[in-house]
Amino acid sequence: MSEWNAPGHGHHLAAWLALVSGAVVLLGRKGTRGHRRWGWLYLLSMTAMNLSSLAIYRLFGGFGVFHVLAICSLLTLLAAIVPVRTRKPARNWARAHATLITWSYVGLVAAAASELMTRIPALGTWVRAGTGKLGLSGVDFGLIVGSTSVLVAVLGGILVAALLPRALARLASAA
Repeated sequence: MSEWNAPGHGHHLAAWLALVSGAVVLLGRKGTRGHRRWGWLYLLSMTAMNLSSLAIYRLFGGFGVFHVLAICSLLTLLAAIVPVRTRKPARNWARAHATLITWSYVGLVAAAASELMTRIPALGTWVRAGTGKLGLSGVDFGLIVGSTSVLVAVLGGILVAALLPRALARLASAA
């Protein structure tokens, strides 16, 4: 049984809120009151998730690559909100916002998928087959996280390229 870990549990809760609220935003109509409310919940939960991750050091024992990614995620969120608040660039603020926030969600899904993949016991046993050791080595962990993240990013990129222009066209025609 693991001990209580406030940053870890807060991180986990915020991640689930971000996954759900982000999906609602991405799948729903754009520019509506609901879009804005769910969007703010996504922004707040992503901010909480990333900030809480900066207090988690169990994996590396200190500052690591996931802390750098959390900072990058925070900067992406900030960059996605600036066009909404300033309405700049004047003609493309919605495209800038949508592109950045959509890629923020792709990154979140990549992180969630990577987390899940490292927690599959059979995968850890398979990867370490023949070593006599259960669990993942650091190299195995990195390969699983890296390959899962790349796969999700590629699939996400295909979906973004296919669906984002349509969503922006619907938003423009509704305005």
